[in-house]
Amino acid sequence: MAQTIPNVVQPAPGTLLSGPVDPDMGRLPIIEILGPYAITIPESPGSQPGAHVTVRAWDLTDPANPVLTAPINPQPQGNFGISFSPFLAHGTIKRDNEVYIGGNNAVRLNDDGTLEHVQWSAGQAPLLLDIDGSPMGTTAPWWSKGGMMRPWGLLDNWAYNNQIGSTILTLDNQVLADWDITQDSGVSGFGNFLGNLLIYSSDQRNTGVAVYDATNISFDESTNEWKPALLDTINIPADEGGIRFCTPDRRWDTQLVSRDSGGGFFGSN
Repeated sequence: MAQTIPNVVQPAPGTLLSGPVDPDMGRLPIIEILGPYAITIPESPGSQPGAHVTVRAWDLTDPANPVLTAPINPQPQGNFGISFSPFLAHGTIKRDNEVYIGGNNAVRLNDDGTLEHVQWSAGQAPLLLDIDGSPMGTTAPWWSKGGMMRPWGLLDNWAYNNQIGSTILTLDNQVLADWDITQDSGVSGFGNFLGNLLIYSSDQRNTGVAVYDATNISFDESTNEWKPALLDTINIPADEGGIRFCTPDRRWDTQLVSRDSGGGFFGSN
């Protein structure tokens, strides 16, 4: 869907056009554009006390005056409901006229310009099949950052919630490998896919980058694990002057607008 925010002459680059907008909003990791609207998807962790975490839409037809726009079917919690923190609160998917907001929920822009809270048209992710083909009873890693590059998927393995250790690699909801990726590579973090390459980059522990061949799976008898072939690693510990390796796919970090420590978001030229 083409953007409908007017392309008009603005003041000099960096000029503040509006804001703070919605200063009572909690921490804002996701902002998506849908037609003339900015969809704000906050999260609870890191939010200031008393902040709201409601998904809202803002009409940016006049960027200097964003207008809060309610759906035609407001949810009991207000607007589009409480944020479901899609993809560990740091990612979303836009499909045709819908923006995914987590769970089985989406914001839809109708042909008449109205907004509606709907069930995500792609439906819930199917349950995974284990290496032996048996149902696992979970849809992970579809909901994690490593699940944003379907048909591949990788369960995130990061220090923020102490999930350091085992991960699973999937293709079309079939588990291909299940191994201790941090023990194997020395890296904890998040996965991206480039062709057959699994590029696994560090979280805040600054452990580096590991590259695997996701199509070359074998059984390691020494560890009793199915794992892909490790091609190379770059490990530069932070205490030795190393740098933080951020996830290569910067789409996970919204750069369109920024939020100050007091909440809300700003629009700038």
